[in-house]
Amino acid sequence: MPERTTSTPLITLVLDIDETLVHCATRPLDSPDIVFPVEYNHETWEVYGRIRPGMLDFLEKMSEKFEVITFTASQECYAEALLKIIDPEKKYIRHRYYRDSCVPVFGNYVKDLRILNRDLSKVVIIDNSPQAFGYQISNGIPIESWYDDKSDRELSKVMSFLETLDGVDDVRPKIDEHYRLQERVQKALAMANHQSSMSGLNNLGASLASSSTSGPGSAIASGAILGASMSGSIPGTGTGSVDCQ
Repeated sequence: MPERTTSTPLITLVLDIDETLVHCATRPLDSPDIVFPVEYNHETWEVYGRIRPGMLDFLEKMSEKFEVITFTASQECYAEALLKIIDPEKKYIRHRYYRDSCVPVFGNYVKDLRILNRDLSKVVIIDNSPQAFGYQISNGIPIESWYDDKSDRELSKVMSFLETLDGVDDVRPKIDEHYRLQERVQKALAMANHQSSMSGLNNLGASLASSSTSGPGSAIASGAILGASMSGSIPGTGTGSVDCQ
């Protein structure tokens, strides 16, 4: 990512796309908000999408205070087609990252924030899959996966918290204090150590969680454990409902 300029906001806000901002599928959806084609391997896929309540307002307001970028584990062909609809003039989203920028680890796509060329004390990532930010849990804000609930207000709730980050030297203590993700990981690990089965983790990183304390395996295990402790099962890997096969 390019170096900051004098006009670049101090804090970088990294946004996942699928089930965080929108829900899309290649099968017809009831009352879709958008329908668009995706070209891949000389084939055209018809994609149906729903936009999460408050998304456009969220992007507009947050882009005034943060350096907003998207980081998705989906393929570029799909994500670009979608973002051209969401932000056609590139008014809100300054930079875009796709699956090829993720780190594949044990079947998961991890978003290593170090590739952004930004001070991690000034980076926040919002994702519905905690394992996606397993390398930097203290930078991560988990959000409930969204599919079609029109009464959903999660983006508004997150926006209220993000506004409290204005002027802080390091976003991580604030995120840790508010979301307590590190604490949840430790509690989930302690609980897992007293159980004979870790089926709730779908076996992802189960052995790593007990045998590794550093490296990619432990990062993914921590993210997976966090996801399980929050939802009772591991959320999607962040590949999205739409994928160019």
